[in-house]
Amino acid sequence: MTDEAPARANVTIRALDHGEYEAALADLATLIVDAVDGGAGVNFLTGVRLEDAQAWWQERLGEVEDGTITAFAALDGDRVVGSTLLMRSRNPNSPHRA
Repeated sequence: MTDEAPARANVTIRALDHGEYEAALADLATLIVDAVDGGAGVNFLTGVRLEDAQAWWQERLGEVEDGTITAFAALDGDRVVGSTLLMRSRNPNSPHRA
């Protein structure tokens, strides 16, 4: 038995601007594939291809740019290790919803 503490990743969480989001598309796609392969239910079925996952993130680029979506990433250095999206409602009766 050892008294050494396990190594911990230096993870930071922050919102990505449009350029950072676009630069992270490959990492974000890898996250989806890894999550689905691990059994997570995240809008994709087992066997999702990296290209399909990246296309899903790519489709949201315009909404990230116009502020409808804010993408948050957990970063270990430059590598994306987690993410979530805040998607604001565009409905006239719900500007307070996301």
